[in-house]
Amino acid sequence: MTTKAASTITKAACIYDFDLTLTEEYQQMPILRTFARQIEQRYGIQPEEYFSTLCSGQGIEIGVGAMQQFISDVREHVFYRISNETMKNYYAQQIQLAPGLPEWFPRINEMAKKVDLTLEHHVVSAGFTPLIEGSIIAPYLASIRSGTFIDDEKEHNGKSLSRIKTIVDPNNKREKIIEICKGKDVHKDIPIDDYALRYSNVIVFGDGHSDKRMFNFIRERGGRALGVYEKDNPEALAKAQQELTGRVHYLVPRDYSAGRPLEKVVEESLHRIAQRSCRFDYRDIHALLLHHLEDEEQIEFIRRHWQSCADCQERGKETKVY
Repeated sequence: MTTKAASTITKAACIYDFDLTLTEEYQQMPILRTFARQIEQRYGIQPEEYFSTLCSGQGIEIGVGAMQQFISDVREHVFYRISNETMKNYYAQQIQLAPGLPEWFPRINEMAKKVDLTLEHHVVSAGFTPLIEGSIIAPYLASIRSGTFIDDEKEHNGKSLSRIKTIVDPNNKREKIIEICKGKDVHKDIPIDDYALRYSNVIVFGDGHSDKRMFNFIRERGGRALGVYEKDNPEALAKAQQELTGRVHYLVPRDYSAGRPLEKVVEESLHRIAQRSCRFDYRDIHALLLHHLEDEEQIEFIRRHWQSCADCQERGKETKVY
């Protein structure tokens, strides 16, 4: 095995959704709270109802729909003087993060080092890049993939958002995972040993419906899928079980504090990544378990491996709820 491939195997990553995965609220809530009176005057709703009423309630995809609705209200002065700069330097620091953040990142990095893994952290979000860039967890992130805006200089009002530059489709976050793992153009075919990161060395964190395809993608390739829900909230747990059972390896309360279940399952996952010796293409195992194979000889060959490989069996286990 070449040195390049060996170094790739020791590299691992945690890839997180942002809203309600790393936070206790939608990232735009500090802005919505600030302009609560204007929202009520314009739409007759409370800040907490903004996106559910004006976007998803109208059958609009929450990712691009949220950006379109938000920028429309900037133009119409429901939100006054909102720019990339004000989002990053003022509102981002007000986002309510999940318990245990940001201390989680250096602590989990040390756990990875103890098992000879180099760990990176990435965010893939359908939200707004400046709100994530300005949050206190940003210094710990290797990359942020999220929606972006363009500012225009207004003659009297200063800078203000004017156009959408890029979006992250909430139902196609897997493309961003491919970018992270390839480290190159997502559409360019390259040998697996040239990937910056193996899919099987990835732990994906998410909270719900828009993360399903991301979870399916990483599970199919032998990585780890981890769903989080609001702790001490039976309704949140019931919803997470309904949406994510069978799609994630674990359902865990959203608490990144030391000694909590989330830390324990990630520590276990890092140990399994570090100790992994099986290099069988897990996509074949996944297809076998879903009964998607037709050739009998192929089925028998893959079944024999699966039955004899504890690593592959563990990666295909049912969802464990905490």
